[in-house]
This record gives sequence, structure tokens and C-alpha cells, in this order.
Amino acid sequence: MNAELIVNVNGKLEYLDVDPNEVIDLIFNIADIAEPTERKTSYSKTISLLDTANNRRVFDFLNDFNAGVTFDRKFNPNKRVKAYLIKDSIEIFPGYLQLKEIVTFPNKTQRYEVVIYADTENFYSAIGDKELTDLDFSDLNHTYSLANVYDSWFDHYKRGYYYPFIDYGNGWNVNDINGTSRRMSVRVTDLFPALYVKTILDKCFSSAGFTYQSDFLNSDKFYNLVIPYNGNGMTRKEGYRDDNLFRAAVRENNSGTYYSQRLDNPYTSTAWTGGVYYWMGGSVYNGNSIGYLNKGDRQGETIRFSDEVTGSNFDSNGVWNDGVYEYTCTSSDVFRQRFSINLDLATRFQFDLTEFAESQGLTIASAMIQVNVYRSIDPYTGTSTDWNNGRGARVPGENAIDDFIVWQDGTNNFGGNVELNDFNDPAITVPSHASTRIKFSFNTDWLDGRPDFWNRYKPLQQGEKIRVVIRFRTPFANHVSGFKNYLYVLGNQISGADTHIRNEIDTKVIENQIIDYNNILPQKVKQKDFIKSLCQMFNLYIEPDKEVKKMLRIEPRDDFYKKGGFKDWTTRVDYNKDIKMQVLGDVSYKDMLFSYKDDKDYYNSFYKSNTEDIYGQKLVTLENDFVADKKSVSVIFSPTPMVKAPKSNWNSNLVYPVIAKDGVGGNVTATGKVESNIRILYRRPITLQNSGYFNVNGIDYGIYPYAGHFDDPIAPTFDLNFGQCRFYFYSPNSYTLYNLFFSYYKKMLEEVSDVNSRLVTLTLRLTPNDLASFRFNDKIYIELNGDHIGGGGQYYKVNKLSATINPKTNIAECTAELIRTSDYTVPTGLQLSSPNALMMVNPSPNVVSPTTNPNAITTGTKNDVDGTSIVVGTNNKVSSDGAIVTGNGNIISHNSNGAMINGDNNIIGSNTTNVTLLGNNNVVIDGVSNVLVMGNDITVRESNTTITANDNSVDYINLIDCGEDCVTEDFNDSVINLIDCGEDQIVEKGLDSTVNLLDSGEV
Repeated sequence: MNAELIVNVNGKLEYLDVDPNEVIDLIFNIADIAEPTERKTSYSKTISLLDTANNRRVFDFLNDFNAGVTFDRKFNPNKRVKAYLIKDSIEIFPGYLQLKEIVTFPNKTQRYEVVIYADTENFYSAIGDKELTDLDFSDLNHTYSLANVYDSWFDHYKRGYYYPFIDYGNGWNVNDINGTSRRMSVRVTDLFPALYVKTILDKCFSSAGFTYQSDFLNSDKFYNLVIPYNGNGMTRKEGYRDDNLFRAAVRENNSGTYYSQRLDNPYTSTAWTGGVYYWMGGSVYNGNSIGYLNKGDRQGETIRFSDEVTGSNFDSNGVWNDGVYEYTCTSSDVFRQRFSINLDLATRFQFDLTEFAESQGLTIASAMIQVNVYRSIDPYTGTSTDWNNGRGARVPGENAIDDFIVWQDGTNNFGGNVELNDFNDPAITVPSHASTRIKFSFNTDWLDGRPDFWNRYKPLQQGEKIRVVIRFRTPFANHVSGFKNYLYVLGNQISGADTHIRNEIDTKVIENQIIDYNNILPQKVKQKDFIKSLCQMFNLYIEPDKEVKKMLRIEPRDDFYKKGGFKDWTTRVDYNKDIKMQVLGDVSYKDMLFSYKDDKDYYNSFYKSNTEDIYGQKLVTLENDFVADKKSVSVIFSPTPMVKAPKSNWNSNLVYPVIAKDGVGGNVTATGKVESNIRILYRRPITLQNSGYFNVNGIDYGIYPYAGHFDDPIAPTFDLNFGQCRFYFYSPNSYTLYNLFFSYYKKMLEEVSDVNSRLVTLTLRLTPNDLASFRFNDKIYIELNGDHIGGGGQYYKVNKLSATINPKTNIAECTAELIRTSDYTVPTGLQLSSPNALMMVNPSPNVVSPTTNPNAITTGTKNDVDGTSIVVGTNNKVSSDGAIVTGNGNIISHNSNGAMINGDNNIIGSNTTNVTLLGNNNVVIDGVSNVLVMGNDITVRESNTTITANDNSVDYINLIDCGEDCVTEDFNDSVINLIDCGEDQIVEKGLDSTVNLLDSGEV
């Protein structure tokens, strides 16, 4: 049967006419052993479709160059179209079709050139060059409050964010952190939300219309990965709270004069003849002292900013009242703002001393102009203060100055930040009595909620008001013979005058404000680079699911292959074509560098300058004198060194990252903000030791929100670095071998460098069903003809598969690259009743040695010890803690507590308790407890058992394995014991035989 091609156009399935003579080439890829940093996708080579009436209709007559442009096309060449390639009624290649071009030949015939891509490629095409900032995280918007900060420490990834403790250049020591120093404790505004990696990944997939299935991406380890904030202060979008902006100016009064307000000294010299006068503080004095008197009553006068319309003035939302000259905050959301005031004044100071005063050597003190900004609610008490009396609570100015003052001393010299001008411009009509023009401006400080005893920087609350008051203070005494002093606030009709007030609203996020999460994401990070970096870190393999459309299956490389099935393709080999075998190391590389991206913060720079390495890198050199290539596994993330809190006790567990600019030496906390690259950390709230506490906003907590490259900063069991560092900036109690390289790449590189590993290239003749059911993690059994290539059956992984679909036959000719590695090896001379029964020989040799696993004590070679056990001998595999093994070839499975072996080739299954084996070739199945065996070749299936000497349960063990098995054929009458610590598949049960599975994996 010819190949068929079906496409889904706007929900309707359409058949495309395929040339019955067209040969279709398919390329199946996932990862190339020669290019370990790349992730491949499967695709078809160009398929040339006929120019038929049906194809023209499906492609919406795109081949008609004379057709007019239409905007309701059913087929859009710029959009992906779901496609299914079918052979013999079997779907052999699902994917997405792309129309590449329409070719017109000299004979005026046409062809449609199309390509089909697998879902993996289409996933990356769907996200394209979109950045993380193109995703919508508005569902994570939340109030920047202590309650939300605290709650995030105990929630899981579904919350979306976590507030870790990271020093972004504050230079904290332990006293600052626990709130006992003179400095304030850690504030909410010192902590920034980190985004869960899984939250980002899920949004990448959902926005592209894809899903994924993965045990690893749904594991606790992955759930706890976070991306810490790396910006320069959290902000809201530009234009946030523009509804509270205004600008208002002073204009001429109704009489048309050039000033808005005139503040005259209302007194004459005769006012002081009684010798009683008022000091500015309100005390009463008499005698010969000189004091100050406020103009009128002490509160001064509110400046009349009444123009909010002309020129640059505006008040779009009515926040400024031009009748009472006040601003009102209308927002229920707090925000950071300050006020700027510009004053243009005209004044004259005139006063004379009596002859008696002059004879006494008295001088004239200065006259002052004082301006204050008031708020209607006292931020310390929360109550209204003197607002109805024309005052209020003072708003601090820059540098904590509350009073804005200019003055004139007795020599008529002005001081302060002012601009002085005589009225010499003939175009200006000088206000009556004025001789000097004064211009000055000032800003209030930011009302942003920063720590302060009097709470002076508290943001304005909804309904709170602001006004500006001016005072004119003049000197007086009973020895002043006379004075007339005048102050004019100039309106906007005077040339160049611009007395105004405006507010400035900053987008920086402050405490108790709502965080706009879309505005604090890592910048300029492409989604595909983010996902690729995760693949590089954890050696993830991605394969489209063939049953569920737009679903990708994703697992770390070793787990990916564990989940595969078993296939026997022995009869599919075409021995009429060449079979090539290469030592796998010959097609690989000499060196492989695993590394994060370099960054310029202090601790990363210090480490690199002292080691010439990037913090946490791993360089692996393979033993091969015939290759010189160097491969690199690099990610977009930068490493994150950690420190122990300075001045803390030696046994403190308060450890945290520092991302800062400057420092002295490697052990002093760095300070200063620095722009940093994107990071990735492991999060975990940790209980503080030795009665320590973590103080936020003055509240003590017995835990702190840890995040770092270790899963535990004191006793780590996992490390997000690729390799162990040459030195750290603190000393944990122990170190862990389980970094990214050891956990996710070591086995792969051992296979590549193993002298017994081979890359075999041969030709296979596969059926449509073979192609449809093929998965890249399948273990392919092939028993090659001994005359061609050494003989013997072996299991292989598929590195690459190219299939040619011939329309005239139901067999696809395929060129396959197969990898033979030591973990899937049937040893020479072993006779198996089924080629599908798999045996693992010397699994992961030299995985652990006394010098590489600090948690185990081992002697001998080729021992694989995961836990904290004591092992003496060779070829032992121990996957549990606390075991004691003396001998060779023994296996102790996961979660086996209290296991002890003295002998060879014994096996203890998983989830067992208190099992002791003294002898050889003994087996204890999963889940039993309290077992003592003294003897050889004994199998125990029940708990609370003691067996000695020859009290055997079975005469013969057919297969001993610690890999993965598939039993597909009937056995004879013998007793079959399949003893395993991997995964098994039983396709057909034996006949009269008894099949016992002793397994710690899946059945």
C-alpha cells in the first residue's frame, strides 16, 4: 500500500495526494552520542506532493499566482498543521507539516514541497524566540507583605514564588540578621521573591499548547528549584499610579497684580514699646534680648497653588483641590512618592536699631523665610494632627530636613540654596515695597516605608492630604526703632516666575504594595534557552509521545533508558549491506567541560581569580590518545557561592548566598549592589541551631528561608554545581559526591570511554509496525551472524535511525546507528533460554571508591555503594544505608535496613529488615524481615526465618541480574528464579515452571 499523508486543517482531516512513486525519507533523532550537548528532533526529508485538484483545494490555491489576496484562508502557510504519515494503515510518523515552497517546472507542472517535523521540533517552533517576559505571571501578583513572605517559606511550587534569604550587598552579619545590632533587622524590602522553575516550565509548555509527562519534572528535587530575583530593585510598570499625578502653580490674584500672596509685617515700631515680645518657641521674654516673631499666628499661611490647568500644570483625576490648596491620595494601593516645590518670592527686609542699642554693641539677627510640607495624618500615632489649624505632621525633606529656610543676615547677605536677583529688568513691574527676588526649590524625601522610629517615611494612605505652609520670621526687640518687611509669593504672570508644586511617583515596589510579577521577571532570557539549560543540567532526553498528541516525555538520560521496552530485531538485519563497528571512544571527544556562565559579582570573581575556574565547574578528560576534541556543557545560569553569617558561632547553620559588588579577601561579607546574571538554586526552609533566630521587621523566627546550590548547607546530599569546588567560602560538616555530573552524566561518559563500547552502523529492514512502535529508549536485541561480526547476541541503544519508505513495498530500509555499552551486555559463553533475558555484568564499574564517596567505607574495586555502608571486596552493589558486606558480587537493594553479608554472590531484595546471610549464592526476596541464613544456594520468601546448612528451597537459579529484564518465552520444567534490582516485563508465563521475581524495581 502507498504511503498516505493526512493533515488537520482547521479541525477537518484532509488527505493529501502522495506520488505513488515518491520515496519518503524519515530521520529519527533524540541525542547524538558524538554531540552530547545537542538535543535532536525527528523529521522527514522533503516530500514532493503532486499538483492535483485535491491538493490545490487543501492548500487553498496558494499555487495560483493570479489569485487575489484573501483574508479567510483555511490553510495558512505560516501556521503549523498537524500531520500523520501512514503506511499500511499504520501511523508511522505523527508530526506537523510545513509547506516549504511551490515549484513550477518548465513543462508548467507544479509540486508542493513539504516537510514533517516531530512534536519536539514543533514545540521549539511554537515558543520561537519568545522570552520569559512574554509569559503571563499575573496570577502570582501579591501584596509585598510580611505575611506573604512568611507563608511562602512553607508552601510548595504551586504557590509560584518563594522568598529566600539572599544578601544582595547589604553586608549583613549575624547580629543584623537576628536583630540585635544597632542597625535595623532584615526588612521585608530586603527579601525578593524567587520563582519556581517548575512554574516557569509549566507556563512555557501551556503557552505553546503542549504538555509533558515526566517523573523527574514531578519529583521533589525539581519541585524545590527556584530562580532568585536578579534585578536592580523591583518595579511596577511605567505609568503605574499616574492617576495620582498632578502639577499646580501660583497665579495672579483677582485684582490682577503680579503676585498671589503678600505677607506683610503687620506691626510698627510702636508695637514694641511695652518691652514684651514672643520668641518663636512661644516663650515670653522681656528686657534687652532680641527674638523672632512669626508673621501673624504661628502656623503661617498655606501657599495658594490654584492653577492646575495652564501650561505644564495638570490634574487629570482631581487629586489637587484648587480651593483649599491640598493634595488628596486617592489610591487604596500604597506607592512610593515625593513632592517637589519651586518658589519664586519678592521681599524686602528693613529694620533699624535705636541709638541706645547701637551704643550697647547689639546687632540685628537674621530674618528668615520658612516653608514646611504637612500631611494630615501623623504616621507615628495614626491620628490627625493640627490639620484643622492649618498645619499637620511634617513631611521630612531630603537629608531628613523638616524646615526649608532661606535667610538674610544683618549685612543684607542672603544664605541658603537660593538665587538672588535685584529687580533691574525694566520689563518687570516690581511689586510694591519689594527690592529683592528670591528663587529656591526643594524636594521632600521619598515616602516609601523605610525603617524609622517615628515612621516618618510611611507612604500616604488613601484619603490622606498634603499642604505647603510658608512663614516669614522677622527680628524685633524693644531696641528696634522701626522696620517694614514684606514677602510676596510671585504668580505666573511675573516674567520667568514659576511657583509650583508637583508630585513624583516612583515605580519601585515598596512594602505592602502589590507586586506586578510580570515586571520583575529575569530580562532577555529566551524560553528555549531556559529549557535547553535545564536539559543540559539534568541531561534530559525529550521524545514525543506517540499516543497523546502534543505531549513530550522528558526524563534524565539514565531514567529515560530504564523506562524503555525490549525489542528483538535480529531478523531485521540486512546482511547484504555493510556492517561497521567502531570503538565508541573514536567518535567522541577528549575533554568535556561542564560549567555555569561566568558572572562578575565579588565571590564569583574572587574564586575565578584564585583558581582560573568558574565556581562549580567540572572538567572530565577521557582516556583516548586519538581524539583531541573538547565539548562543553554550558547553561545560561551563573553559579552562586554561599557564606556563613559573619560573627556567628562555629556551629551555626545560618548559610546563605551573597550577590554583591565589593569585598576584602574571600571570607568577608561583600557589600554593594551589583547587576547579576540569572541564577538557579535549591530552596528549603531550615530550622536554626543553637537557639538562633532570623529577625524580619523586628519579629523573630526560628527558621530561615534557605536557598543555595546544596540541598542542605551543612550536611548536603545533593549539589546543583557540576563538580566539587576547589574551595568554598565556608565549611559544611560534610560534602556530597552527588552533583550534576555524578548524578546525570557519569554513567554516560563511562559508557563512551569504556573500551568495550561500540558504535555499530548497519542496515535494517523494518515494517510499518516496527516504526510505529519504536521508542528511542527501547533496548534492541540483535544476534549478529558470527561470520559477519564476531557473533553473539547483544542489546543496543539506538543513536540514530534513518528510514526510507518505499511505496512499492511494506518494508522500510533503515540505516541505524546502534550503541553497545557495558550495561546492556550479554557476556560471551552464557547460554540463555531467551534472547530477551538481559544480564548486567559489572554495572557502573568504579562508581564509588574510598576517595570519592565520603559516606561509605570501601576496599577493593568495582564496588557501587550508594549509602553509608562498609564494603570489603569487589563487584558489590549496595543501594541502602548501614549495610556491612564482606565478599564479592553481592547485591543489596534499596531500603534494606540492617543488612549484613559474609560471602559471595548473595542478593537481598528491597524493603527488607534485619537480614543476615552467611554463605554464597543466597537470595532473600523483597519485603521480608528477620532472616538468618547460614549456608549456600538458599532462597528465603518469608519473614522470621532461620535456615542453616542445606535446607534449600530451590535447586537452580537461572538468572542473576541487576539490570532490566523481559521474559517473553516459555521455559521448560525447571524452576526459574529471576533475581533483579531493576525493572521487568513478563510477556508470557512459563508452562509448568515456577517463575519467582525477586525484584526491587517494577514488574
